[in-house]
Amino acid sequence: MGSRHRGWVIVAGLVSAAGLVATGALVAQPELPPTPDAEAAAPEVPPPTYVGSKACLTCHKDEAAGWAESAHGQKLAAADLPEAQRECEACHGPGSAHVGSTGKVAIGMTFKDAASADVVKACGACHVKGAVEGVPAEWSTLDSKYWARTLHARGDMACTACHRVHGGEGKALQKAPEALCLECHDEMRPAEGAYVHAPVAQGRCLDCHTPHGEAPRHNLLSDIGAACRACHDPAAEGFTAAHLGYSVAESDCTSCHDPHSSDREHKLIAKRRHAPFEAHQCETCHAADANGPSNKLKKPVKELCATCHPASKTHPREDAQGRKLVRHAPVDQGLCTVCHNPHATRQPKALKDRVDYVCFFCHAKTEDDTLKEFRHKPVATGNCLLCHKGHVAPYEGLLSEEPIKACSTCHATQGKFTHPVGVRDGKPVLVPGTKETVVCSHCHDVHGSSHEGILPQEETSLCRSCHKT
Repeated sequence: MGSRHRGWVIVAGLVSAAGLVATGALVAQPELPPTPDAEAAAPEVPPPTYVGSKACLTCHKDEAAGWAESAHGQKLAAADLPEAQRECEACHGPGSAHVGSTGKVAIGMTFKDAASADVVKACGACHVKGAVEGVPAEWSTLDSKYWARTLHARGDMACTACHRVHGGEGKALQKAPEALCLECHDEMRPAEGAYVHAPVAQGRCLDCHTPHGEAPRHNLLSDIGAACRACHDPAAEGFTAAHLGYSVAESDCTSCHDPHSSDREHKLIAKRRHAPFEAHQCETCHAADANGPSNKLKKPVKELCATCHPASKTHPREDAQGRKLVRHAPVDQGLCTVCHNPHATRQPKALKDRVDYVCFFCHAKTEDDTLKEFRHKPVATGNCLLCHKGHVAPYEGLLSEEPIKACSTCHATQGKFTHPVGVRDGKPVLVPGTKETVVCSHCHDVHGSSHEGILPQEETSLCRSCHKT
């Protein structure tokens, strides 16, 4: 062979040429030397550096308009700030590569098409307490603990849904607060003919709510009682009489009132009312004393509720087949008002709040799970009662079905299970070294996890926790 054929190898395989396929043919293939380009290391790209906002505003005319007068424009222009916290590059990152390529290389952070989590992280660098060292304290006013529990955070909402990055006075809102809130919370718009709470009618949502969270529930102000008392003075003449002689100064106003609107003139009573409350028969539950009506109950809650709601109906000890039932702790202890409102509520079944919020009052660990990256859908949507019963249930954990059946009710394809679970070939599948039957929750965290597939740990480690060899 000539020198140009040196290094050829003989290959047996499948070759296609001009539409003809030969199988098992011996074909000569050249073994080519690597090209110089392939051997050369990729040139090291220096990290971008800060160039200052003048370079940015040369091209970005629209963003420049009103920037100097905006809250961001004024605060980020301070000369004593480090360059990483100054003007455009405080939010967008160092711009040398972007400017040097006349825009062909993207800037580090663009807000328009960014994922909500990335926007929240970028804004939070300055505005969340303790997120980044060296940020002026007056900028960092938000508590990430409460933000994570708000409906806004749970709804994967970006800061830019409400705020303008570049311009705007004060909070740089996209619209007036009342218009902005109703854009998403249209269900709070009062029904025609309803009696409406004055702040709602006037679009003053922020009298009671904070969009970033100060308290765990409903984006409320941390002291909602103080918000009520700002307009409604319990010491005012006629206030006690309006409440049928009962002192309500220390009460939770929303245990009777709907803070948005109602079909009751002047009273704003929530729409689902306990029968004695609706009939003004307060003495059914409350005792009177020498001074008149009293907030004191006639009997302990457990006995009082059972007068109308006998335990044999609401929480029996056995089911129709004679099986012993698991009882929810508040039920067993007669603490009905932990979950239920004895006066009036917006929720079905006289619940004090949304189902998941009622549950989270005691089950804080489960609420923490709902904030993790991978969440079980019923948990993410607050539907605890899809899997659990509220009073009594035939299975541990107040499950409404036997564990594997409870899961396969929704997860039909997984009901076939590639991993042995339950009973296989007439024998229980046991967790190694125990007498415990393998069920779905041995490999999945049923509420939420930091691992895909809601696994409680990294996949290989999980398998090896049982399969040692």
